Parts: sequence; C-alpha cells; structure tokens
Amino acid sequence: MVHRQTYFRRLHPILFLIVPALLFTARVAWAHRMVVRMEEENVAVVAYDDGTAAPGCRIRLYDIKGNKIDTGSADENGRFVFDPATPPFRIVAEDGLGHRAVWRPESEENFVSSVPLPERALLGVGIFLFTAAFFYYRNTLTKR
Repeated sequence: MVHRQTYFRRLHPILFLIVPALLFTARVAWAHRMVVRMEEENVAVVAYDDGTAAPGCRIRLYDIKGNKIDTGSADENGRFVFDPATPPFRIVAEDGLGHRAVWRPESEENFVSSVPLPERALLGVGIFLFTAAFFYYRNTLTKR
C-alpha cells in the first residue's frame, strides 16, 4: 500500500500537466464534419458525415486556374446541380455555421488526413506518455 501511494505522489505532478493540456487544447466542435461528394457527373451532394443533408449551403465552383465558375445554394436534400459543360476542378461548400468542405476530383481522403494536426500530435504524445508510465510502473514493481 505504501508503494502505491509513493507511485501516485510521483505521478501527481505529471497529471497536473497532462490533464489541463488535454482540456485546453480541445476544439470547439467535435461533433461532425461536412463532406462534398459527386452523385452524378453534374450533381454535387453536401452532407454531414453522419449522412444528414446540409440544405442551404453556399456552394462555389472553381476551375483549374482558381477562377469562380458558378455559385449557388444546395437544395433541401443537399444537392447542387451545375452545368456539365464546365466541370469544376474544386467545389467549396459552407453552411454558415462554421462547417466548410472542399472537393477535388480524384481526391482520396483517408481518416488520418481528416483529423487535424494538433489532435494527431496530442494523440501521439499521449500514447508515448502512457507507454512510458506503463514501463516505469512495471520497472518499479520488478525492483521490489
């Protein structure tokens, strides 16, 4: 029992550094994100990652040079129909609530690239600290 109390007294200052760091680096919105996908050759669909449509989103289409070629709003199903004669190189959708999604042709987004860099760094540091604490604790047990 005395050994555990000593261990937690040593761990106590570390927890005072880690817990506030985790609390104060949290983003405001963890709930969901918005995505744009092509449903047909000339139809873009804007939805949140849980599958619900994002109606009324402001949508801008750009060509390969970055010039705006079309603008509009998504309908009640999150769909936006554009002229197939001028295919976009980039589609930007914003819902006015802070969500923003960008689509580019043949862009594959994987899970790792969708997680913001600060969260990935914090996760890496957290895994490192957990591993270090685990081996430190195991090492102190084997010395007894």
